[in-house]
Amino acid sequence: MDPAEERRDTKRHQEYINMLGNVCDSEYGIPRRCPCGGRMIDEVRVKEEHETHPGKRFFTCINYEADGLHYRQPWVVGVQEEIEHLRKRVDEAEEMNDQAAPEYVNSKTAVWWDMDTCPLPDGYDARRVRPSIEGALKDLGYYGPVTINAMGNLENAHPHVLQGLSSTGILLQHTTRVRSYIYHDLSMFKVDNPPPATIMLISDQVEPVLSIFLSLDHQKSYYNLVLARTFTPPSMSRLCHTAEWLWQTLLARSPETTSCVLRNSASSFLCGSCNFTALSVTDFSRHLSSEEHKKEEFFSIKSSLPEDSDEGEESMAKIPKRKRSRKKKHSG
Repeated sequence: MDPAEERRDTKRHQEYINMLGNVCDSEYGIPRRCPCGGRMIDEVRVKEEHETHPGKRFFTCINYEADGLHYRQPWVVGVQEEIEHLRKRVDEAEEMNDQAAPEYVNSKTAVWWDMDTCPLPDGYDARRVRPSIEGALKDLGYYGPVTINAMGNLENAHPHVLQGLSSTGILLQHTTRVRSYIYHDLSMFKVDNPPPATIMLISDQVEPVLSIFLSLDHQKSYYNLVLARTFTPPSMSRLCHTAEWLWQTLLARSPETTSCVLRNSASSFLCGSCNFTALSVTDFSRHLSSEEHKKEEFFSIKSSLPEDSDEGEESMAKIPKRKRSRKKKHSG
């Protein structure tokens, strides 16, 4: 072979090898386009002779040929790599949280936690909640005192979870109207705690439900706002907040547990429907399971609904006829 032709052939072969390597290296996650420009399809392998894995799925280039220049990514591998990539992006986003401004470093932080939309994972040690929240705040330079108010429908909450949360100084409040109570408490907090102070909301209902009130009221008074929720919102928030966490990621921060002794004047548990307070989980659980509580909660919910709402009728339909007649006499 002519030496010049041999060099050209070697060069073409090297370029082909390099192209195979580039295609192989770029095949990561769920591919959107093949290097050839072809779109990706979801292929399900059909059963063929000597096939040991029929039904296996692939992300495959529509122009696929077995020449190494087209994508054919196994579905399981692509999804796993995509999840790892998204986790990395979440971690990087959390690292972009702003450090605490000087005036907020030692100021008070008040936390409102919506347990209905941001519950604890099954098997999670409730005593880790406070150190996880405080650890996330300290990482950003918030070293002031932290109060945590947990709200939600606590009737079905396990007493062990309630006891674990209470043992760390978290105030637990039973209510079926979390949004109303959070906004009421925020208004009271503003009266008793002028800025600088930090507000932390752990809820999936911040937007759009609470965002209008927060943006119009608290933030024009120069309160600092930080958020945590179980999802990343698809659009930019209308709230001016300085930090945000995924609730699941925040809970995984601290493997430690903590406990504290409550002040003698403090009540660990509060029922918002009955204005009932308790210091022990036993008394609180007994109250939530009582008939008196169920009656008070029913009338509390009904009084908060518009007159033409049929939710009250639906709730009334769930009550046994014997109890329903008593309620009608009571209302009459």
